[in-house]
Amino acid sequence: MIETDNQLQRNVARGVLLLILGSLLMIGCATTKNKKTSKEAAEKAVASAQSQLQSAKQADAPTHSPQEYQRAMEALASARNFLNQGKYSAAINFAEQAAYWAQIAKEEVLKKAGRKIKGRKTK
Repeated sequence: MIETDNQLQRNVARGVLLLILGSLLMIGCATTKNKKTSKEAAEKAVASAQSQLQSAKQADAPTHSPQEYQRAMEALASARNFLNQGKYSAAINFAEQAAYWAQIAKEEVLKKAGRKIKGRKTK
């Protein structure tokens, strides 16, 4: 059976349409999975930053390294805000900044404590 040009064009158009629809379906499924993963990643990043901030607080960073500690607090607040808005990438970025500043604050406290210990006179 020989197909006419019109039939051939229709069959090719159907094939292309099915290919496009299949691709869109696959992209839609992948996007849904990535959103879940991004939300989970953002939640983990915020929790990790909170833990770092708590550790810095226990090291007395609010007293001995107030600027760095304040930066960490502000970044964590922004991370939580973005997480609540569903802006997971921004939440992760700010959570990472919060963890960074919390770590810097804690290190500053430890440096100052080390200087005090080194500066002590022994008998």
